[in-house]
Amino acid sequence: MAYRWNRRSVENKTVTNGRELDISINDFIDVMNNGIDRENLPEAGVDKAMIFDQNIAVYAEDKSCAINEGFCGQDKIYNASASSNPRGNEIFGLRYTDSVNLRQGGSWIRASNAALDALQVFEGMLTIDWRCKSFIPKYYTFYNGTSDYVAPKFVQWQIRYNGNVVYESGPQFTQWNNVYCTATIPVATGTSNISIHYRIPELISDSADSVVFYFFGGQITTMNRRK
Repeated sequence: MAYRWNRRSVENKTVTNGRELDISINDFIDVMNNGIDRENLPEAGVDKAMIFDQNIAVYAEDKSCAINEGFCGQDKIYNASASSNPRGNEIFGLRYTDSVNLRQGGSWIRASNAALDALQVFEGMLTIDWRCKSFIPKYYTFYNGTSDYVAPKFVQWQIRYNGNVVYESGPQFTQWNNVYCTATIPVATGTSNISIHYRIPELISDSADSVVFYFFGGQITTMNRRK
C-alpha cells in the first residue's frame, strides 16, 4: 500500500521502501490533478493577470499572398489583341524562360510573397496551414498542333520550416485548384522561418510565350501550442 506522511518532516527510518515512496508521491499528484477544478476553486480565483492567451497558444498569419517571382507577364499568344483568340484571355503569370525563377521548370521555387520570416516560436507543437487558389492554363496539354507529344502540366507544393521540408503534396493536375496544405511539427523555443515552395514540370513541347502558372488569394497561418 502507498505510504503517506504522518509527520511534518522526514525523520530517521520514516521511509522503509523506496518504491512505496514513489507510489505515495504519485498518489498525491493524482489527488491534486483530480481535485483542482471549477467546483473547488474560489470565484475569480484565476484571472487574466495569472493566465493569458499566449501562455497557451500563439497565432500568426500572412494573408493576401499572390505570385511575384521576379517576372509575371501577360500571355503573348492568348490575349485580347491576338487574332488567334479575339475574345481575349487577359491572363498574367509565369512564363517559361522569361520568368527568372521558373526558367526551364522542374525545380522548386520559393513563393516570395508567402513566408513568415523571423517568427518567434515557443517549445511545443506548431501547426502550419497554407491555402490559396491556383490556375494552370492547359493550352498545350492536350494538343499543340505540331507534334505528337503533349505538354503535361501540374503543380506540387512544399512547406519548409527553417529550410527543412515538413510537407510535400502530390502533383495537382486540374486547371483550377483550391489548395490546402497543413503540417504539425514539434518545435523548440527560438526564431524560425517558414516558407512555401512549389514546382512546375520542365518545358516539354510547350511555348515560352504562354502563361504556365498563377496563384492568388494565399494565406499562411501558424498556431503554436505551448508545451
